[in-house]
Amino acid sequence: MTATAKGGDGTEATLLTWHRRLGGHPAFKTVVALAQSGASGIVITDLPAKAPGLDACAACIATKIGTSPT
Repeated sequence: MTATAKGGDGTEATLLTWHRRLGGHPAFKTVVALAQSGASGIVITDLPAKAPGLDACAACIATKIGTSPT
């Protein structure tokens, strides 16, 4: 996945971009559900057949590593 926005009005973007744009890096499944439920202004340009896990986001991986119990 690439993280590039598409469309001049900012409503069209890749799934990864929406994941990053929506505060708190919500689960990809949540972002897809928002778009499919008709949330205003969320158009995913590269909707995959199956939503990836949070390991597809470098920031989410870094956060998990930094907060894992020892």
